[in-house]
Amino acid sequence: MQHPGRLWLALEHIPGLSAVRAEWRQWLGDELAWAEAHVLRPTGELATVYPSVHGEPYHIIDHGGGRFRGVHSDGAPSLDLSTSDVTILRIDVVRLAQHLCDAFGFRPDSFVDSGVSGCYRIGTARVTAKTCCPVTLVVRHDDSMLHDSITQVIAQAAGPFVIMTPGTIVDRALTRVLGNRHGCHLPLSEALQGTASGLGEISPAGTAILEAFRRLVRTLDSATNIEEPYLFQRRGEVWTLRFNGGSVLQLPHSKSSGLAYIHEAIQKPGIALDVVHLDSVIALAAAVPRPGSAGEVLGKADIARYRGLYESTEAELDEAKRFSDVGKIEQLQARLDAFTRNIHEATGLKNHLRIAADDVERLRKKVGMAIWRARTAVRAKDAAFGRHLQANVRSGREIVYVAEPSPDWLT
Repeated sequence: MQHPGRLWLALEHIPGLSAVRAEWRQWLGDELAWAEAHVLRPTGELATVYPSVHGEPYHIIDHGGGRFRGVHSDGAPSLDLSTSDVTILRIDVVRLAQHLCDAFGFRPDSFVDSGVSGCYRIGTARVTAKTCCPVTLVVRHDDSMLHDSITQVIAQAAGPFVIMTPGTIVDRALTRVLGNRHGCHLPLSEALQGTASGLGEISPAGTAILEAFRRLVRTLDSATNIEEPYLFQRRGEVWTLRFNGGSVLQLPHSKSSGLAYIHEAIQKPGIALDVVHLDSVIALAAAVPRPGSAGEVLGKADIARYRGLYESTEAELDEAKRFSDVGKIEQLQARLDAFTRNIHEATGLKNHLRIAADDVERLRKKVGMAIWRARTAVRAKDAAFGRHLQANVRSGREIVYVAEPSPDWLT
């Protein structure tokens, strides 16, 4: 028997990875026996409905003593069912994770449920001699769920990472975001190939994907040897910094978010940046709405959805420009403008009058504290760099970088 290639299709279509044996058989066919032996486990729970070829499912009636009957609302013949027939079987994700790590040569970790439905941290990939990356399995059931799960993985990543999904990702905007944040996507239906047993072995396509990812990570690793004397860059969720030719520092954004404000300021030396505007710029870049006195116009999911649509439309616009399609260019540009207006209204980027005095004061304290923590983190690793930021980054209701002359920062 070949490896269970049909399993990936089943994982994408069976909600909760749980169903009665008949439904699993519909998706897996002759691969059901392998699944039951390796990754499919009875839960002890009994179903209330049973799949039907007549459209609506059968409703299960328990007659006691292990006897069940499936009754159909459209008058189809009833079914006599056993306890085995109505017992729910569920994918054992821990066992599945172990098989996947074995197939790809990843190190299994203590299994972690991320708290996001269908999203599981399963292992670690040693991509280069210097860098290990977290491996996350995302089992989607619809595009919205896939988007939310991957957005969560990106938000938690502190550097390059690997995401496995049963099938391909058709959302071009999402694949662009993955690439921009140094993520490696392994579609299991393509990255594994059949063997006589197990989940299979890595395919030529899977090998090519991982090799391209290794090249990317080696490039990022080499950044620590960069010759630029003044460096202030964010790569994924890691800040890479260097001051006056000193040591290269790498700080996780999650613990040094104030570096984002300093990053904006050093790109505009001598220019006072309004704290409300600056916070809105940072929030928009992170696809997170900034609360104001009028509350959130759009929620986080809405903002993320707009950003995804915006990036997808940008890709369409680039294509239209290549083909000089004037009509489509105007249409897509108008759509981008509408997205921009909606996001700006939600984040307050162009609507500062909505912010009450207490909100400005709260933002002043928030940004000031974030900058203080960032300077402290830098000073702990490079005292001279920390003193430079302490002396030259002024915070209050305006943020300004006052170094004269300003170093030639690579940002």
